[in-house]
Amino acid sequence: MIELVDVWHHYGVRPTLRGIDLRVEAGELVCVMGPNGMGKSTLLKVAAGVLPCLRGSVAIDGQRRRSSVEVEAEIRRKVAYLPDTPWLPWVTAREFLVACGRVYGVAEERLFDHAERLLGLFHLDGEADKTVGDYSTGQKKKLGLCAALVTDAPVLLLDEPFSGGIDSSGLRAIQAVLQHIAEDQARTV
Repeated sequence: MIELVDVWHHYGVRPTLRGIDLRVEAGELVCVMGPNGMGKSTLLKVAAGVLPCLRGSVAIDGQRRRSSVEVEAEIRRKVAYLPDTPWLPWVTAREFLVACGRVYGVAEERLFDHAERLLGLFHLDGEADKTVGDYSTGQKKKLGLCAALVTDAPVLLLDEPFSGGIDSSGLRAIQAVLQHIAEDQARTV
């Protein structure tokens, strides 16, 4: 589902990724671990298409990133990327989740139920109609995860999903949800 071949990236004269080869099969749940500053976030950004690889190639579901506008658009419909610090608009959580689901073409009859279940799972249902700007750091992180999950994208690229002030019940929920969607729904995480 995800294949990186001889991927290189650098910031100015500082090499970050050098000759990275990675293959992730459909339905796999993979964690990239390492010390700070080793290129984990850069790797995810390259896989997500946020950054170009300076050498090598990235393919999602057999399609090469940046090979054409049409192919890139098709890949973007299959991949939900959550950066470590997501940008959240000044709307309510419910409005944000519905908007994210619509961007990915989630059917309306599924979207509203799905958003409600996610808000409940992450204990945000009581805050669902409050403006996101009033959320705590941990609540914003959980909402970002809800936004990635509500898309039903077959590929989820999540940068630091277990960090950012998430409480212990949220951490358990994240672990259970990610295992479920990889094992039972064959989505790639």
